[in-house]
Amino acid sequence: MTLARGAHLRVHGKGRKERITPLTSHTVTVLQAWFDERGATPTDPVFPNPAGGPLSRDAVRKLPPAPKRAPAPPRQANPRLQPAGSA
Repeated sequence: MTLARGAHLRVHGKGRKERITPLTSHTVTVLQAWFDERGATPTDPVFPNPAGGPLSRDAVRKLPPAPKRAPAPPRQANPRLQPAGSA
């Protein structure tokens, strides 16, 4: 993981595939705080297992589901976007 200019995350997938994902400045701030809290370095796994190594596929499958988000409020109709003659 690189958190300096051009911040990105290098992900190793199945079949030895490697992907590079750019990170937003907000994500970099959150990751820096998370690594500081854990005393980790950028070469450590972002989400380690109890022994400090990377999570296995089985461990990821056993994680509890993420909490559901509240639905977005309904949008107000914009009269300028109505088709002609429908008003």
